[in-house]
Amino acid sequence: MRISKISDNYRKSITRKIQLSFNAEHIWKAISKESNLELFHPYCKRNPTLIWNDDGHEDEIHYM
Repeated sequence: MRISKISDNYRKSITRKIQLSFNAEHIWKAISKESNLELFHPYCKRNPTLIWNDDGHEDEIHYM
């Protein structure tokens, strides 16, 4: 019987490719906006902003 290390259990990933009918600027604006993870991340409960200005961005993620 082989006992796996924890890291051995996480070697698989799920990927999907889709063709979007928007330009890169439009997509970047959507995924880089403040609190965007609340819109897109499947396990994000909250994504409060700590700092969001021209010098940098900092936020938190609260998982479900």
